[in-house]
Amino acid sequence: MSREEITFSQAVMLAEARARQVLRSKFPKDASDVFEKYIVEDRNFWLFFRNREIPVPEFPNGEVADICAFAVGKHGLVLTVKDNFNDKEKLEEQIKGLSGHFVVQDK
Repeated sequence: MSREEITFSQAVMLAEARARQVLRSKFPKDASDVFEKYIVEDRNFWLFFRNREIPVPEFPNGEVADICAFAVGKHGLVLTVKDNFNDKEKLEEQIKGLSGHFVVQDK
């Protein structure tokens, strides 16, 4: 038996919660400002990209948190993934891979 699909609004809330957890920044209260306006919607997931105007912390090991995006499956599974926003070819590959992943894992 498969779970019901979540709504886009629920996906935004899940992605925002993960973004706040991972980026540890003070985000605007309005969730629409947390992410870029461009959102990928696939038949199996949504992919949200961090708003580039929101400052992000540098972690102690020197790694910067702005390299992550947030994928939310249509059944609620949330993944933190590499941000390929500025690389069309890598983004297309990523979308295909994530789509297959969510078919298997997000039931």
